[in-house]
Amino acid sequence: YIGMEFIKNDEQLRPYLPNAFTTVKGESTWFVKLKQYLEDAEEWLYNEILGDAYRSVDFNSPERQSAYDIICRIVVAQALASGVPSLDLVMTPNGFGIVSTTNVAPASKDRIERLISSLIRGRDQRVSDLQHILEEDEQYKGGADGKFFSTLFRHVTDVCAFGQLDNLLASYFLKLPKIREIEDYIAENWVSPPLMERLRSVRKSEMTVHDKRLRSWIKNLVIRMAADEYLPSQAFADITQYLRENAAEIPEWATSETAARFDNPIVYNNDKTDKGDWL
Repeated sequence: YIGMEFIKNDEQLRPYLPNAFTTVKGESTWFVKLKQYLEDAEEWLYNEILGDAYRSVDFNSPERQSAYDIICRIVVAQALASGVPSLDLVMTPNGFGIVSTTNVAPASKDRIERLISSLIRGRDQRVSDLQHILEEDEQYKGGADGKFFSTLFRHVTDVCAFGQLDNLLASYFLKLPKIREIEDYIAENWVSPPLMERLRSVRKSEMTVHDKRLRSWIKNLVIRMAADEYLPSQAFADITQYLRENAAEIPEWATSETAARFDNPIVYNNDKTDKGDWL
């Protein structure tokens, strides 16, 4: 089918259909029923997960086969989750199907809702699996706007640390602005914007010992601040002290305006010639 990159026919689609879906003899194939939803799902994948840089990448190549398989599962799950509400699903002895006869009762609302929830859970987990595969690829920034590398929390399943266990992708996108806001606050006041930029963008294989420790340290603070937990000033002072002690190995901090403020703090000194009280 012209316009589709991953699922182009029923033969390619069937291996990625969940076992709960069955083709009813004499009825249209799932590919025919889902064709528009599959096309929409592929576009969604590029816009929200991969980014435009990947539109010219051949994922169906030996070196990218693991990513290709996961992408196909994501696309099918997204297409089904979007299409199921508009399809007249019935329960057959072999699972969900679509039939044109009116002699078969439609699947219950509860069954459909559970089915959609299951599809979304599987999709979100596979998005995270794909992120782990692609994160070392320089082309990968995450979506059309590079959203996943604009924060220390670059995997969809990271949102579980904030207490979100369902609808992970939707929850991740919802929390992302707040996460960025907290990270920006920590950067401006404690670790410096240049260093935060590095910690957000550095690839796993290129992380130094300092990168790993600081990322873990800051992520813990973000999680606690997002939960409105009280944090004593010492929690931030400890990071700054660590940075000052290791400044020679962390140039993004050492040359920053934030570091300069700590090296030359503003101190009030009393002038004994001034009138009035002094300390």
